[in-house]
Amino acid sequence: MIRVSKQSLRWAMAVVLFATHSVVYAIREEKEFEVAVHIPTVDFYVLPADPAFLQNMQHMKWDFNSATFLPVNALFNVRSTNSYITARLAQEAKLTSERLDASDIALKVSFNYQPLSLTDTEVVSSAVAQGGIQVPLRIEAVEPAGGFLPGTYYGTVTIIFDAQII
Repeated sequence: MIRVSKQSLRWAMAVVLFATHSVVYAIREEKEFEVAVHIPTVDFYVLPADPAFLQNMQHMKWDFNSATFLPVNALFNVRSTNSYITARLAQEAKLTSERLDASDIALKVSFNYQPLSLTDTEVVSSAVAQGGIQVPLRIEAVEPAGGFLPGTYYGTVTIIFDAQII
């Protein structure tokens, strides 16, 4: 038979009570988030000055005074050590509504003040691109012939950048 003193028994009970007490009232929070990094080459890059620009949906705000949309503006850091940089749209830039009676809203996209289309346009010269520069991107809504109809419109603008080898 094992003899246990009252003092040892009290300690054992206190430990058990504390352990069960802390488990019953334990509160736990766990957060999970994604982390991604992009390390550009020093030879060629086209990156937004604000990294959140490409991660967040861009909203064109309605200007009641002019009855049109305010443009989306952003700055991009660009560099190409061996050539000029061209840009083109991957597809027609437009906003589409779920309403059947609404027309698409065409978007006018310019990069470094050069209007973009589906064909390559030189947007940064070789001399300027070699040192790197910060240039503006601007996206404007083009008013349809019948005017802007109320509703919610969505679209995607995809720009392809290339460094041409000279």
